[in-house]
Amino acid sequence: MIAAIWNKQPDMVPVAPDMSNMIPCKLTGKPFWDIYLYQDPPLWKAYINAVKFFGFDGWLPLYDTIISQEDLDGNVYIVEENDERIVTRKAEKANGKKLWHSFVTVYPRGNPPTCLKAQKIGMGNEPEWYRPIEGIPRRAAVNDVYNEIKKEIGDHGVVGINVGIPGLGSETAIYVL
Repeated sequence: MIAAIWNKQPDMVPVAPDMSNMIPCKLTGKPFWDIYLYQDPPLWKAYINAVKFFGFDGWLPLYDTIISQEDLDGNVYIVEENDERIVTRKAEKANGKKLWHSFVTVYPRGNPPTCLKAQKIGMGNEPEWYRPIEGIPRRAAVNDVYNEIKKEIGDHGVVGINVGIPGLGSETAIYVL
């Protein structure tokens, strides 16, 4: 793929099917929440392993993980946990009290996570039970992750920088639209 991008003679026809998350996650044999919530392995690593497994070229944009550093610092809690799904919810502290956001993130065992209104899954304004999220590794600086991904993918593909649409960086902004 890199040779073709540079207008050189590739050693084979470049092929990079779009298998951004479902196939890489299923190949790990783990519940999807391990990859998306606990970053074990991070999605980018699962993707590179799948590229190597199938033997075709990878095309990997550098993107942030779903869990942010802010979430690791106690703003997001697990509010439901069973064999089929894990549900997380953000809360902000105000006047010594937790104010729960109206949206939750549902991490199903066999599918990528989805964000939806808490009431869609029968949750009220406050969860009946919650606990802090534990066991998620702290994320390195973006340039360190980029270098790690480039090293890991090697000659198996290319890594690019993902540029999002300005103004749609926060969860709240996306739901407003």
